[in-house]
This record gives sequence, structure tokens and C-alpha cells, in this order.
Amino acid sequence: MTTESVAPEAVQAGTTDIPATVRRLRETFKTGRTRSLQWRKQQLQALEKLMVENEPAVAAALEQDLGREPFEAWLADIASTAGEAKDAAKNLRRWMRRRYRLLELSQLLFTVHDHFAREVYPRLKEAFPDTAISGMREAPLGARVPA
Repeated sequence: MTTESVAPEAVQAGTTDIPATVRRLRETFKTGRTRSLQWRKQQLQALEKLMVENEPAVAAALEQDLGREPFEAWLADIASTAGEAKDAAKNLRRWMRRRYRLLELSQLLFTVHDHFAREVYPRLKEAFPDTAISGMREAPLGARVPA
């Protein structure tokens, strides 16, 4: 499957309506639709095969464009790319598994502050109008409120 077969005709024609493209991509992302495991694995195996079968041509191009020696091109570009593609194909199923993680501490602290600023503080202010709580100034979300 090529990109031409899945891209909308507006994209193929060369128009660049960036806001529409971003909107379409965000809508697609929200659906949860992604490429299948088999498709991704085939792409990685094709990349590995491409690098191995075209080793002399890739090495010659790197020598012509960058002045790389054939061994250096093989070591730095060809073998490493083929090896990474092979390793990615091998680990793809594990990498695609859904994992649930806790928030980072910095995100968690902002979440707590956000909850306090939106939910707890207004209720305390209503419940105790004659205390120091009612005298505190309100701060924008994410800002520190002085004690």
C-alpha cells in the first residue's frame, strides 16, 4: 500500500490547506484507527530488505554525496538501518501493547493545583465567608497562590 492510495485527492494534487489537514489528522487520531501490526511489520521487513539488497548502490551514493568509504557506509548506515528495522519488526507486537502509566510528578502536581483552584477553593470560600480564605485573591490556573 502506498501513500498515494490512502491520501485524499486534495493532498495528492499538491494543495496545502494546512488547517484542514491538521483537523483531518486530529479527527483520524481520535478514532483510534492506526495501521495494523501486519502492515507495520511488512514495512519494516521491506526496509531491511531494501537496505540489504541495495547495499552497493547505497554505499556508492554515500561515497559520491558524503565521501564515505564503503566500510564506513556499511557500518554507520546500511547495517545499522537494516539491524534496527529487523529489531523493530521483532519487538513490534510488544511495543504496540497498550500500557497504562501514572502521571509524572510535575503533571500530577498541576492536576492537584488545577482541581483545588477549580473545585475546592470556591467551595471553601462559600462555606467560610468570614475567614481568611475569603480574603485570598484568586490566581490564574497554574499560578501560585500566596498563603
